[in-house]
Amino acid sequence: MNTPSNKKQKKEACYQALKAEIVTGRLKPGTTLTEMEFMEKFSIGRTPLREIFLRIQQDGLIIRRPRGGTVIAPLDINSFMYTMETRMPLELFAGELACKRITTDQLNGLKTQLKNLEKLAYTASAGYRFARLEIQFHTAIYQATQNPELATLLGLLHDKCARVWYCLTTPGDDVFFGINDLHALMDTLFEKDIPLMKKIIKRHLNGFIIEVGKRINT
Repeated sequence: MNTPSNKKQKKEACYQALKAEIVTGRLKPGTTLTEMEFMEKFSIGRTPLREIFLRIQQDGLIIRRPRGGTVIAPLDINSFMYTMETRMPLELFAGELACKRITTDQLNGLKTQLKNLEKLAYTASAGYRFARLEIQFHTAIYQATQNPELATLLGLLHDKCARVWYCLTTPGDDVFFGINDLHALMDTLFEKDIPLMKKIIKRHLNGFIIEVGKRINT
């Protein structure tokens, strides 16, 4: 039965699917999005699709121009740096909360996700699947803060930064960044070591900025 609840769930699933294609670089900056294409792809009506487009526009991932169509937003390196500057203190706060509040089930779930990430990182042609799982891994950490407002905000900031990374990735590039840091983060969550957690987060994010800079300059 196509109940209001089912319609809402379907619209949310379509939103997440379209956003993932943008963040992971499947849909490149400048690509034009046509309503008919995605209405058919998602089996969804024009009104809910336009609502999805509006949400993704508010996320800063697409640009909608009156009578000019809808296109994937260009990469903006200055915006990337501002986003990372905003993200750093929030990530540190999230790490502290996650250490204090994460549940056993969440810890076990993260451990499984990390194992799956490692498998995909060394699997040929697994770039898109890897990227989606990497996003889910970070989302799970944010959810472990038990603070939905913080988790939502950090999810948006992470997606903006991840899009820069994946759009700058070319065939043959190593898509997996900071595996040792992710393992170290898992250890600090198990041990609830907040000072070490913050140290690792700073190292990971600063290293990420450096690696993005290298890709821009190659």
